[in-house]
Amino acid sequence: MRMRCDGGRDVYYPALSAPLGSEDELSCPPDHVAFLRQTLESMGPLNLLVIGYSGYDQEVLRLLKEHTAGVKSLLVANGTENASRETAARIMEQSGKGFGEGSVFAGGFGELVSTGRLREYVGSVV
Repeated sequence: MRMRCDGGRDVYYPALSAPLGSEDELSCPPDHVAFLRQTLESMGPLNLLVIGYSGYDQEVLRLLKEHTAGVKSLLVANGTENASRETAARIMEQSGKGFGEGSVFAGGFGELVSTGRLREYVGSVV
């Protein structure tokens, strides 16, 4: 796994197009959504890393629910332990599976990287 850092202070990651509210449609082009659906259909259970996402967006949750192979593992970093726990609960509800305490990270993306938890999680699922 490669991460891009600026002298160890700032960590950069790819931008993602995401909905802006719970009922919003996905904001990326339809061919991107079609590609995602096709890719999900060909995959087994997902190892899901969630960074800075609330889990309120119904379209994203619907995609997870439609993925019949389900979610194998989950790690959520959404700024605080409480926010991460709430996001994980929403995702668990859709996936129909419970996840352990290790699924919730009590900080944001920078802390996830600086503590080594991101590398640890990715290493455990690759």
